[in-house]
Amino acid sequence: MTMSLYPYNLYILYAAIGILVVFLIMTLMHLSSMGRTMKILQDKSEELSSKAVRLQEELQVRTQNKMKIPWKEILAGYVLLKAIKKDYDKHEENGMKQAVRSAQNVYNARVLKKIISSSKTSIL
Repeated sequence: MTMSLYPYNLYILYAAIGILVVFLIMTLMHLSSMGRTMKILQDKSEELSSKAVRLQEELQVRTQNKMKIPWKEILAGYVLLKAIKKDYDKHEENGMKQAVRSAQNVYNARVLKKIISSSKTSIL
């Protein structure tokens, strides 16, 4: 017993074409929304890349500025050590205890000068 689907062949073909059209429309809709999303992402990536370029330039400027700072710190340390040595030489005692006392004296004198100068500027 053979069964013939001849009368239904065209209906099956029309149904397949209809399903194909529906899936093509759905695919196009998803592609269009994906295109909008890609455009938004591209705009944001361009914005991020411009910010990255600015940050890179700023970092280069900061590293150049940091190259200059150690000389100032070395000079400040040298001046501090010279002041401590001068105070150390003023006193008769020798040794580590006098070196610590000299460092404390110099530090206290500098703090006192800062306090006095800040109070003068706040009065004026």
